[in-house]
Amino acid sequence: MLPHLERLHVETSVRVNNRKAGNLMNYCVPHEYDITTLINAGSNNRINTCTTDMPDELKQ
Repeated sequence: MLPHLERLHVETSVRVNNRKAGNLMNYCVPHEYDITTLINAGSNNRINTCTTDMPDELKQ
């Protein structure tokens, strides 16, 4: 399973079933995460995404 997130503003992070799938920091570039190994087949799964307009490193 590959969630594809577009039109993002700098930083995203994804968690699946309370396990970190990854995070990316790119401006206006689609973010993709391979969450195949984190999905529990035949069960309910929780996918959380977080998008940040500006990472802490750039805030003043």
